[in-house]
Amino acid sequence: MLNVYSIKELLQQSNWTIEIVVAKLIELDYICFPELCEETEGTLEHWIPIVKHFSDIWWVLLEEDKVIGSLSVLLLNEKGIKLTEQGEFSGGSFDTNILDLSNSICSKTGIFIDEVAIHPLYRKKGGLQLLLSEYKKWLSSKNNVQYAVGVTLVGQYLCEKYLGLISTKKAKVGLPGIVYKSL
Repeated sequence: MLNVYSIKELLQQSNWTIEIVVAKLIELDYICFPELCEETEGTLEHWIPIVKHFSDIWWVLLEEDKVIGSLSVLLLNEKGIKLTEQGEFSGGSFDTNILDLSNSICSKTGIFIDEVAIHPLYRKKGGLQLLLSEYKKWLSSKNNVQYAVGVTLVGQYLCEKYLGLISTKKAKVGLPGIVYKSL
């Protein structure tokens, strides 16, 4: 049976630490995106404070105690929005000065869908719909611009068909992809 939890919920309901969760997420990334390297993925040390800060808007998909999927959201400040719109930010390893760490979403905060990952062996089991449902519930009370970078053809399809985002330009840094934005 598949279940979705925010990382915050998972940490409260399990004996996992943030280090264990982040290590499992990085492991999942390398399985889902074999073209990744440490430069584009980032390190455990890079991700722990980010995941901890955004733990209530970072969802994991579990089958029993195995992490088989995730959907992560980052909140961007004005600098992050500008870099994203210019194709200069596409997720992965980055300088955290582009994030809105204020814990309050204002009208100038950009919502960046950093990643949607489903383990290849579990892609046709309904996990994507579970993750998107949690994201859309959270998003329903927000009126902010959404951003994403579709790196794979599946990611680009997801941005367009499931999330209703429009392509704006090619990403100039990180993994090659297309920058998407909500209307």
